[in-house]
Amino acid sequence: DNEMEAVDSALAFGISSPTTPTPPHSTPRSTTTTTTTTTASHFRFKPLQHNASNSTRSDLDHGSWVPYWRLREPDYFNSLKSHLTAWWLRLIEETVELYLRQEWKYDFDAVPYDYIDHPPTSMAAIYSNLQIVRTLLLATMPSRAQNNRSKESTAVRTQFRDRLVVPLKEAIYRKIDEYTNSIRLFVWYQCLPEATARGLSLTQLLPLTPPDDNDAHAAAMAWVLDKYAERRRRSAPPSPPALTTTPTTTLTTTTATTATTTTTATTTLEAKEINDEIEQVKSLADDVRYILDMKRLEGDFFTEHESQQQQQQQEQQQQGNSGKKGVSDIVPITGLILGRLHRLENELKTVIDHWSRHTQPRFL
Repeated sequence: DNEMEAVDSALAFGISSPTTPTPPHSTPRSTTTTTTTTTASHFRFKPLQHNASNSTRSDLDHGSWVPYWRLREPDYFNSLKSHLTAWWLRLIEETVELYLRQEWKYDFDAVPYDYIDHPPTSMAAIYSNLQIVRTLLLATMPSRAQNNRSKESTAVRTQFRDRLVVPLKEAIYRKIDEYTNSIRLFVWYQCLPEATARGLSLTQLLPLTPPDDNDAHAAAMAWVLDKYAERRRRSAPPSPPALTTTPTTTLTTTTATTATTTTTATTTLEAKEINDEIEQVKSLADDVRYILDMKRLEGDFFTEHESQQQQQQQEQQQQGNSGKKGVSDIVPITGLILGRLHRLENELKTVIDHWSRHTQPRFL
């Protein structure tokens, strides 16, 4: 059933002391719908908009069957991934801004565009914005880092999660899954003999949710991809034989040389196409693994223990730059949402530091 669902949905994709802001209500606006449904409708997520061709836009927006030859085009998946990534980054930025404006009365007009040269019209608004952002960031910290969470902080945490994070994640991962399904079926078709030999189904080789045994899944996928690469390289045409050293006539020599050159060029082209295909399949499989790691890291947020991602980042800082790519290099959707708040915090701190040099700091 899971595989049929995958097939059905596939191939789409003044400077005064600041006051503590009053936390927004945590109850749904409507008593007839759930918080998540109300929020998703309230924020009105924008559809995908980009400069892709009409056919690619249709694949992204609605989900449709795509001819196999189009999937084999070198730039098809790269274009799809590029537009999808740009869409979800823009959606996060716009939705976080809407959430802060409507739920917390955040003043996005408080910081001038060129705030290094022009002071803000109201430093009180700057301080108020900073208090809002810090209230939200404090509420989203793990309990262990915050010790005993207050009831007010718990209410803010729940409201932030249910009215912003959850609806955004649902909207974005729905499109990501459509993109992933396109990859899954393409890679599955390419690696079917090897997956069958390993006894793996589509959902086992290319799952939509993180597997229980991540290491075992990584090993199985690596085996399938290696065997697939071996099979494809064996299918490459052999190199043409060398010319004889005693041609009978000049015309014969010229003809043979021309034929050999043509054959060699054709063979080289076919070998390059096979290698490009192998690299494409491996790259797409890596995309699936990356998305699975994103989903796995989502479980580290809003839990009662410190985030695994935060632990790994701390270990990496203690060990120095090892140059190795790890899970900490992967940022899930929740991490991007919190990253937007951190960027706003840094901007506000910069404004206060820059324009309050001759005034005693009040909130730094």
